[in-house]
Amino acid sequence: MLPTSPSDYLQQFLRALEQLQARPKESQPQAFSQVQEIFERQVINFNTEGLDPASASKVRSYLTEMHKQMRLLQTDMAFLQSARSDATAQARQTSVRDRLSVLIGYCQTLLTIMRSP
Repeated sequence: MLPTSPSDYLQQFLRALEQLQARPKESQPQAFSQVQEIFERQVINFNTEGLDPASASKVRSYLTEMHKQMRLLQTDMAFLQSARSDATAQARQTSVRDRLSVLIGYCQTLLTIMRSP
C-alpha cells in the first residue's frame, strides 16, 4: 500500500530510520541514501493545512529540526566511512546511533501531534 497522508509518509520514514539503526555499521552509509530520499521527497514538505495553527507551528519546528539532524547525520555517515582506526569508527558509530535516536524521537512526537484533535 502506498502512503497517502503526511502521517503515512512519516510512518514510512520512521520505519526506514529504525531499519537503518538496526543495520550493521558497515552497511549504514549506503542505506542512508534511501532514508535521505524518503525525507527529502515526502517528509520535509508536509502540508500542514489540516492542522490547527498551534499544531502546524509545532510540526514546522520539528521538521526544521529534523532537517538539521539529517544534515548532521549525513556528515556523521561520511566521517564513519572515512574512519581509519577502530576507536574513531566506534566514536562515529555512537554519533550516528545517537542522531538516529533523536530523529526517531522527533518522528514519534510528530505522529502524536498529528493524531491529536
